[in-house]
Amino acid sequence: MSRENEGIFKAGIALIFFGGTFFVSGLRRHRQLKAVEDTPSSDIRSAAQGLVEFQGHALPYERAYVSSDGRSTVYRDLKIQKYVRRGKNSSWETIHQETEGNQFVLSDGTGLALVHLNDAEFVLNETKTAWKAFPGEVQSDLVQRYGGVVSGLRPGGGGFFSFGGEEFRFLEKNIRVGSPVYLRGSFSTTAGLAPYVIEPVHLQFLGKLASLRKETGGKAKAFDLNRDGKIEEHEVARGSEKMLYQAKSGVQSGDQPEPVAFQGMLRSDSNHGLLIADCHQEHLNRKLGSFVLLRIFGGIAMIAVGVGVLAGLT
Repeated sequence: MSRENEGIFKAGIALIFFGGTFFVSGLRRHRQLKAVEDTPSSDIRSAAQGLVEFQGHALPYERAYVSSDGRSTVYRDLKIQKYVRRGKNSSWETIHQETEGNQFVLSDGTGLALVHLNDAEFVLNETKTAWKAFPGEVQSDLVQRYGGVVSGLRPGGGGFFSFGGEEFRFLEKNIRVGSPVYLRGSFSTTAGLAPYVIEPVHLQFLGKLASLRKETGGKAKAFDLNRDGKIEEHEVARGSEKMLYQAKSGVQSGDQPEPVAFQGMLRSDSNHGLLIADCHQEHLNRKLGSFVLLRIFGGIAMIAVGVGVLAGLT
């Protein structure tokens, strides 16, 4: 095969590969979107056993975890990547990966559900942070946490334009404590499960959530931060963070943790998978529906072109 034909062959294979990737991801998103649209939402307190859809906020069960930027989370998936140069080729390569969190508590202001994350599908926003973008104190903390497994990670170094230094970036997906969450899965009762012992700050937070449900216009008051009549995904996340911060100020010195019973548990089983998103349904629908048809039909078109390119070589 001549060098020119070899290049054409590689281009055809690349078109088929990326077209297949777009097609499969489009079909997956379409399937998720239809499942979300076809499942009615339930309150935790009155939910029947079986397939359910809940919207609420996440709280830690046994412990919270710490994200790269120092925030408390109930689940996190981290990749540390290094920019590797090999001759004329260069790419980001994952050199460390970790996942933390297999359970958390969901509250929607009516009750509590224990969520088991095993075999769950996640639709989570991913943050990409260059090493140089972390403040100095955060870099120092991250070096303590990951310096033993990531060679070359050091405060002030490893950033872009680092004059020969190694370049790193952190890719992370989180479900933060207090953040909005959407869940669709199999719900069952929790006979024999020990009560959830709620810390005073989280009890204050749940009280604020319950008040939102009762107050006319409470949702807009809490989450429409720019007062434009529309509640965007980032506003719900920021408003929830603000509510959790306000809850801390409501805690009194004598407040003690309180045990509260679960209404049930949510998990993936042989009949129903578990879908978890870091937003509420209206924003999840928008996210899943974005460019879904373009992914499907664009992927088909790329595959067809790739096959045509390869067929032209024969």
